[in-house]
Amino acid sequence: MKYASPYYRRLLAIQDAGVRGLNKKLTQALLAKGQESEIQWDEFRDMLSRVLLIADLAGRASAYVSAGIPGKKEPIKNSHIKALYADDPMFKIMPFVRAVNFMLTRASIPFHEVEALSRAAKNRAFWVAGVTKMETLDLLKNKLAMIPAGQMESTAEFAKFAREAAQSISDSHAETILRTNVSRAFNQAHVSETANKMGKYVALLRLDEVHDNRTRGNPNGLYPSPRHPHWQMDGYIASPHDPVWSVITPPNGYNCRASTTPITWETAQKKGWATSDGKLKMDAIHRHNGGRQKLLDSKIYPDAGFQ
Repeated sequence: MKYASPYYRRLLAIQDAGVRGLNKKLTQALLAKGQESEIQWDEFRDMLSRVLLIADLAGRASAYVSAGIPGKKEPIKNSHIKALYADDPMFKIMPFVRAVNFMLTRASIPFHEVEALSRAAKNRAFWVAGVTKMETLDLLKNKLAMIPAGQMESTAEFAKFAREAAQSISDSHAETILRTNVSRAFNQAHVSETANKMGKYVALLRLDEVHDNRTRGNPNGLYPSPRHPHWQMDGYIASPHDPVWSVITPPNGYNCRASTTPITWETAQKKGWATSDGKLKMDAIHRHNGGRQKLLDSKIYPDAGFQ
């Protein structure tokens, strides 16, 4: 992948801002007690749900942009978003409305679908927050268990240790969770919109792995291990309706930065992957995929244990 769409770049900026807020909420929740702790976890979930909703809308809008298909959607009104998030005390109305409308500029998404997406985002955020809570508390307990008996002689010493441990966990753990789930929401929406609404224009989807020294599998990069062949899978193509996308829609590992790009029927015909009467040339597609298909068939990709 040589460049990211403006929607994906905007999403990454929103995501980075979210990381800082989520880290703070995680640390506060770990150090709080009783009802206050539950309030902190609710705020963490609400923040995450908003970012996931934006990610979903961004993925749908990006499908039209990357395929070069103009959209027709009028921006959703502020009153719609206010009604959708009326019970969310953390909600900052104008920045979020601008972000949502930015994502919807070219995506034909009626308001009732956005309502459904919002509910799905909140459900997903609730699940992610619950998993984060259990995993992070377990990590903190494990750290505490490693302290020799009698080492913590005062409440102040214990509080200092807990605060440092919570911060060290949340900085990395929350960021991984956020990036992975935002990427999943973005890419699943992108593939879904392409498969369900763009068949007239789009023949294939291409898997795009970022090519830099951080990409796993890069023989000259920081992570050259052949056990994670993200670098080698770049360029894999298949029909948007191929069940393979239920397996390899990014992310395909923690902190995976891959995405998908629609290939129009016109481009597919020029590449020799489709006929002029709208049929895919499966033999040509298999030849193009070559060793990439072998990596899938051998279950080396996606990363083991990730899915």
